[in-house]
Amino acid sequence: MNAIDKVVQPELMNIEQMVKQVCARIMPGRPLDQWIAVNPFFNWSDRTFDQVSEDLSLREGGTLWAPASYLVEQLKSGRIQIEQIEAAARELGFDVVSASELSTNLMQQNGPLDRLPLLSDVLTETWNLRAPFDFNTQITQQVSQLCGSVFDQAFSLWKPEQTISLFEHWKRSLQENRVLRQSVHLNSQIWRTVQGSAGALDCIARLLPDLLGEDQSAELYLHVVLARLRGWASWCAYRDQMQPEGRLLEQLLAIRLAWEALLDDGQRDEGSVWHNWQRSWKQIEAIDREAAMKWRRLAQHALEHACRADIFSALSGRVEVDSGEKTARLVFCIDTRSEVYRRAIERLDPSIETAGFAGFFGMPFGVDQSWGGEVTPHVPGLLTPQALVKSQLSESLDSVERFRRLPDLPGSTFTFVEALGGTYLGKMIQRRLKRAFHAESMVQVSPDIAELGDLATRVQWADSILSGLGYQSDWPKLIVLVGHGSQSENNPLLAGLNCGACGGQTGQLSSSLAADLLNDPEVRQALRTRAERAVDIGSDTVFVAALHNTVTDEIRMLPARLTPPAFIAQRLVTLKSVLDVAKKDVLFERAQLLGGGNGTDLPDRAQDWSEVRPEWALCNNAAIVVAPRTMTRGADLKGRAFLLDYSAGDDVSGDTLLACLNAPVVVAHWINLQYLASSVMPKLYGAGNKTLHNVVGGNLGVFEGNGGDLRIGLAQQSVFDQGRLMHEPVRLNVIVAAKADFIAKTVLRSPKVAELVRNRWMAVFSWQDGVFERVIL
Repeated sequence: MNAIDKVVQPELMNIEQMVKQVCARIMPGRPLDQWIAVNPFFNWSDRTFDQVSEDLSLREGGTLWAPASYLVEQLKSGRIQIEQIEAAARELGFDVVSASELSTNLMQQNGPLDRLPLLSDVLTETWNLRAPFDFNTQITQQVSQLCGSVFDQAFSLWKPEQTISLFEHWKRSLQENRVLRQSVHLNSQIWRTVQGSAGALDCIARLLPDLLGEDQSAELYLHVVLARLRGWASWCAYRDQMQPEGRLLEQLLAIRLAWEALLDDGQRDEGSVWHNWQRSWKQIEAIDREAAMKWRRLAQHALEHACRADIFSALSGRVEVDSGEKTARLVFCIDTRSEVYRRAIERLDPSIETAGFAGFFGMPFGVDQSWGGEVTPHVPGLLTPQALVKSQLSESLDSVERFRRLPDLPGSTFTFVEALGGTYLGKMIQRRLKRAFHAESMVQVSPDIAELGDLATRVQWADSILSGLGYQSDWPKLIVLVGHGSQSENNPLLAGLNCGACGGQTGQLSSSLAADLLNDPEVRQALRTRAERAVDIGSDTVFVAALHNTVTDEIRMLPARLTPPAFIAQRLVTLKSVLDVAKKDVLFERAQLLGGGNGTDLPDRAQDWSEVRPEWALCNNAAIVVAPRTMTRGADLKGRAFLLDYSAGDDVSGDTLLACLNAPVVVAHWINLQYLASSVMPKLYGAGNKTLHNVVGGNLGVFEGNGGDLRIGLAQQSVFDQGRLMHEPVRLNVIVAAKADFIAKTVLRSPKVAELVRNRWMAVFSWQDGVFERVIL
């Protein structure tokens, strides 16, 4: 039978809807300067975590469970105890086995299961009997180079015509590349069909029926096709999010599908490439993956119980206490790195209290970059800026900024200095000696709060901040809003080390604008005199902005519009002395995971061009605790927990908890799943080796080496150390200091969060009177 004789399946009648369904599963990426951690499977949350994990092994060749070898190590080291195995077995309805039995069973199931093949995979196997040739590698290279040139952001001297679609660009490029077409023996009849198609969707509709076998799922097949270009798929999804009418993801799918059709010789007889592909597909699809990975699933759940036990143990016994008058309150981002610093400060000076707040401090704005004509969001990934402020970067710095971005050219990062040779030596020395945030030296932005909107808008924003801080009648005299940011050289993925709640930027602007807003006399007057829920901050309370450098662990006070009174200035002097000592303690604690020592050499990493691991960042994150600080103060959570201040007693309606769930908790969940995915599937959802990174198109992303697919996720140096996995891959534990029924009712008010909880993408616990109770919807 010839391919042309095939009958269109009923499933293909609504091809457009099916293509939308496939494309909707792809989580958008972000440009390098706005890169933040995201859950790559956020759009799969309508299915359970375990179901997706099994299905991924079929579709893409990886799972969300830790590798069997890693789990065996945890069993042999005693990290996973029999009580955790028993708890996991009860949870899953499995029979209980001993640790040694589980280890033995895991080793028997060690190794990945085959993923569903494409026709190009089978053709490669057949072709290699004559001469080595990898069709998938060639296809990926051709499409990837095309995407890099089409999407290039003004760094190339020559750019393809911008008035035609990505799909048309691809057809032209293949038409002009006669050598490639002849070397891979493209099907001329299919090529005429592709050329004659009216667009991407029409091309898919023409080609798909002839490729599919009997009872072969079109949705499953199209996902497998698109997943072979998951990096560029995430970029196209981002562009479609910005401009939906572009339908770039649909075009990318059409391009990759067309390649499969072009390699099909049209023969359907037994022994043909298509026939062998269909046989292989059916054999692999028939594998009982639930049974094949049963023990890995059990061990993964047991590992999560072990992690949870550690966190509960560290928190247990904590009760709310009033430790007396406070001299200052430091409000940090909820970022796990702040947990270490907060613990050190409070241990040194009990009169200082700390709090956790989303790092954008409730300020949903973006920056209109005067030098580039671009808008940089300073908000969490799920939000959009509600106001724009102007960058104050002077025109004189424009050329300097452009030179600074030279490392973003394709020959970049570790190859950049090699290319410039001795001409870059002076710059390297200067950066080595200088310890200051690069962003501060280049972008001195100090916008007026009037740019945020009219007085009513500014009062609304201020009220939102105060609500998050907890309304009170007696405010501390000094409140420091501490944003954070990272610092490193030669690091295209630097934004991922900055504040995720600030859209991959540092928290400098957010903390500065929030402090200016809350210090503004006009805003305070409006808050004090309004009819409903009046708030009197007090004329002697001053808000100060600060920035925590997470590599050097220096906390620097930022310039203020208002000169603080003398007694506040004196308190700042005293606070600085405490911070100087706390910094040493924090550096020492961090150093134990970075080669040992006392940590005095860690700040050098910020200016070291050759440093591939300036910090571990949020590696090993495992929980978010939504509770008053009095319940967590003194608990050593080892930098594994996001800490968000929340008082259920002040939240009768549940509105505050709902806001916590919809923003900070989801952000923490994204970070958690990004680290998990890059740990357990580094080849599929990791960015590869930093030393091989080359920036693509100025700001699009990175290649590992000089080609291949666009890499997504975290670099291997962010989660691995010389091949050893440093991040414990577990799902997020959300621990809320409130009654279980109250939490459940509030969760159900957020459909997306309820879906994440119901389908076990994260575990939610009520924490009351030292007891932790899982919230089941």
